[in-house]
Amino acid sequence: MTKQTMERYALIAAGLVIVTLTAGAFWLSYAHLAEVAGQHGLATSPIRQWAWPATLDLFIVGGELLMLRAGLQGRTDWWA
Repeated sequence: MTKQTMERYALIAAGLVIVTLTAGAFWLSYAHLAEVAGQHGLATSPIRQWAWPATLDLFIVGGELLMLRAGLQGRTDWWA
């Protein structure tokens, strides 16, 4: 196996670990925020209890995507 191939495998492995950790973090964040929403008046509306943490987490996802795009373009995106 060449050095370049090993580096590629290491990069893929790192990417998979990062994606897994990010998904786990969003799941934990969402579950906690939905619980908090339920404890503070949204328990009677399951849709609102679901939507409240989703809106917060989706803002983070949107910002991360803008940062990725800016990084790929080699520029700074102040909206991100």
